[in-house]
Amino acid sequence: MWLFFKIKQEVQALVASKRRFERISTMRLLLLELERQLIIFPDKGGIQAFHSILTHVNTYQPNTIGPTLLTKVADLTRRLEPLPALRSRNVSASSNFVQDPLLFNRVPNSVRELLVTELERCGGKDWEHFAVGLGSGLKERDKLRIKQGEVDYIERKFNGDIKQILYTVLTKFEDSCIKRRVNVNMLEHLIDIFKKVEIFGTPLNRLANEIKMEKKKIENHE
Repeated sequence: MWLFFKIKQEVQALVASKRRFERISTMRLLLLELERQLIIFPDKGGIQAFHSILTHVNTYQPNTIGPTLLTKVADLTRRLEPLPALRSRNVSASSNFVQDPLLFNRVPNSVRELLVTELERCGGKDWEHFAVGLGSGLKERDKLRIKQGEVDYIERKFNGDIKQILYTVLTKFEDSCIKRRVNVNMLEHLIDIFKKVEIFGTPLNRLANEIKMEKKKIENHE
C-alpha cells in the first residue's frame, strides 16, 4: 500500500477536489478519477499521467510492469502529446539536474527491435558487452550501470532469450536513471556506446549509424 500512497501523493495536484481525492483508496479508483477528469484521455492527447504512474511503479518495484508495455505506453505518450525539448546534455558530461519521469524518453520499440536483430546477428557476447556497458561515459556510471552478476541472472531467468534480456536490461537502466534523477538522452547514449572500442573491441559503427537514422526519423515525426 505504501507505493499506492506515494503515487497518490505525486498526482495530488491533478485532482481538483480535495474531498474527492481523499476518498480515493485504491489504484483503480485513482485511475478512474484521472480518466473522469480527462487527465488520462487518449482521444484528447493526454496519457502522460498514466505513463508517469507506470514509471513510478516500475521504479520502486522493478519488473512489475513488463518492458514491452512500458515502452509502448512511452511511445504512445510521445505520439499523442510530444514532449517539450529537454535541456540537452552530452552523455559524457555531468547530468545531475532533477529528472521528471514524464520527460525521460525511453528507447522506443523500433530501436529495441533493431538492437535485438543486430546483436543476435553479430553472435558471440556482443549483447553482453552492451548490457554491462550501459552507463559508460556518464559521471554517474557506477550508480547506474548493470553489474555482470545482474546480467548473468537476467540471462538465466530468460534462458538466453536475447530479446527478453535486452528489453529487461534497457528498462532496468532507464528505471535507474529516473530513480536517481539523472537525465540521459538514451538514443545518443546508445550511439556513443556502440562506437566505443573499450566495450566491443571493434566498434559496431553500422549499428550506431542505424540508430542515428532511426533517431532522425523519430525527431522528424515529432
